[in-house]
Amino acid sequence: MIFDKVFVGPSRISGKGLLARRDLGKDEIIFRLQGPVIRYNFSPDYRLGPHWINVGENTWIIPTAQVPWRYINHSCTPNSGLCDRRQVVAMRRIRKNEEVTIDYSCTESFASWKMKCCCGLKDCRRVIRSVQFLPDELFRKYHDYIPSFLRKVYEQQKFYVFSSNQKKGVFAKHFLPSGTYIFTVEGPVIHYPYRPHSLTGPLWLAVNEKSWIVPLKNNPWCFMHHSCSGNTGLIRRNRIVALKDIAKDEEITIDDSITEADLSWREKCSCGSHQCRKIVRSIQFLPEHIYQSYLPYIPTYLQKVHASFQKHVDRV
Repeated sequence: MIFDKVFVGPSRISGKGLLARRDLGKDEIIFRLQGPVIRYNFSPDYRLGPHWINVGENTWIIPTAQVPWRYINHSCTPNSGLCDRRQVVAMRRIRKNEEVTIDYSCTESFASWKMKCCCGLKDCRRVIRSVQFLPDELFRKYHDYIPSFLRKVYEQQKFYVFSSNQKKGVFAKHFLPSGTYIFTVEGPVIHYPYRPHSLTGPLWLAVNEKSWIVPLKNNPWCFMHHSCSGNTGLIRRNRIVALKDIAKDEEITIDDSITEADLSWREKCSCGSHQCRKIVRSIQFLPEHIYQSYLPYIPTYLQKVHASFQKHVDRV
């Protein structure tokens, strides 16, 4: 099939790719996406439509065989992007016979989507994820070449997960004022007839007596660290909220004591905070002045556990 401005040829990135038939100027339309729009009531497995373009909530364009979209390879330093959902345009001048590439992160919002990158460039990110995980400097650079829906998805995301010294942590994408809702701890609720050993579910979130949320493996809760001066708390059982102002790129932390009611639970702490308690225990043993400072961002169930324990101590 012959295309006006590009042709299919060998790619240095992967198999076949799109190459410029002639010099293309910055912001020149390379081709337009043609194809039906499909809507799902949920996010389908990305393998159902690896070439679909995400243009709205649970909405995708399925490009027809008459457009060369299926041949466009990913690059961590792309030379093209999307405008108005259906136009692939040059982000800079593209020379004749140069491969036309795009950053796949700018085409997908499904948070669990990821792929290994083999672009081979010095700026290669190794693993590509959806637009929410695009580095801030790249989002600003690509801004005008990202569909408006995906820009909104990115801007609604208030955090990013970053690996440091082989440990992942959660960090603020931008300034978060006190009281800002950050994310929800999502996952099935599991019920035990008795309290399991704390090592059974170290990431579980207590939401009621003998009931816990088991967080989904990609949920940011799995990567949050404890701090004895945590900057977030919980409302409505599983919604993470800023306890205080959180600066851009500051790590988002929580005091694990406000998430656990098991009297036998304890862990050593090396958070480095000037308020570090060295040993962290369940809500019942949280010093009163710290407990008060976290209110109202302690789940109702754990507030009741704390109050009941204090009444018992007072009677004794």
